Amino acid sequence: MTIEKRFSGTLDDILEVVLVCKKCGARMGYNPVNWKDVPAKCANCHGSVERMLPNSLEYGCLETFKGALQSAISALDSLPFEIRLEFPGTEK
Repeated sequence: MTIEKRFSGTLDDILEVVLVCKKCGARMGYNPVNWKDVPAKCANCHGSVERMLPNSLEYGCLETFKGALQSAISALDSLPFEIRLEFPGTEK
């Protein structure tokens, strides 16, 4: 028998979308409903090497993710089903 732990939540359970700089580890958190702009660089180290240009594929993907998340959250009450995200549990 295998026991598998998982964590799940709905979109309205999301408190914050956190972007973590791969260069310095700084965390930038955004309320998913009120998230205005996608940052092109780290607010701490300015990520000169890893900076995303506003017309790059990576920047566009993050903009699309933000828009899709906000649209899905605003449509939660009218959807005929609940959206759940599942993540693997951690063992201590």
